[in-house]
Amino acid sequence: MSDFFTRSALISCAKNLDLSIKLWDIATGKEIRSLIGHASLVESVAISPDGKTVVSGGMDKSIKLWDIATGKEIRSLIGHSGFVSSVAISPDGKTVVSGGMDSFIKLWDMKTGKEIRSLIGHSANVSSVAIFPDGKTLASGSGDNSIKLWDMKTGKEIRSLAGHSANVSSVSITPDGKTLAGGTGSGSCLLVEIASKGEKIIGLRQKATLWHLPDGQWAALDASNHYVCSKQGRAYISFADRLANYPAAVVPELEMPNGLSII
Repeated sequence: MSDFFTRSALISCAKNLDLSIKLWDIATGKEIRSLIGHASLVESVAISPDGKTVVSGGMDKSIKLWDIATGKEIRSLIGHSGFVSSVAISPDGKTVVSGGMDSFIKLWDMKTGKEIRSLIGHSANVSSVAIFPDGKTLASGSGDNSIKLWDMKTGKEIRSLAGHSANVSSVSITPDGKTLAGGTGSGSCLLVEIASKGEKIIGLRQKATLWHLPDGQWAALDASNHYVCSKQGRAYISFADRLANYPAAVVPELEMPNGLSII
């Protein structure tokens, strides 16, 4: 299910048999209209910055653009070979981004409906896409357990964020563009502080301890000895290996530095 707000209306899609997208009046709670056109379940919706257009993605492998005022379909974008699991619109309202079960991320010209490019890098389904407020960077979450950052202009992968041990089902970005949140089907949530040269974990739902290592890297270890390291990615480390590679003298008291917290 996916929901988005305009100033006066709520747009929602649910996995109902009627295959509809519904517009609701926020003040009264009354349904304004239903948008019907997808041939299968609707997975995701997004609203253009000017509040005039709805973009939807569905299990029929299509992306549809709708006029909010009239409820009419503007056009359909076809290009994914698997169902479309997530859609997003750039802050300037010019580009639609879609992620699908075919492991592709696609960028579309919102005005013409033409595909701009495909972003290739995930090895499994792309479950969620989100665009940074400056419109320059795209984040994606995937069934390959990774979150990737992409350059919107060039389509090149900027970097991949390790940290989840399960498929990443959702990604979201704070309005200031400084923090990214990723959630998984297993119930974990990872918060990442984004910087130009790297990133830091600042929160995990599961109990873990954050370490600062002598070489400037960070690492987080959970109760099951699974760790995330900025240098090495995610892996399992045995208790013996942990003592050998990260002795107490190197990581004093396993304290969380700089006021950062793991929750």
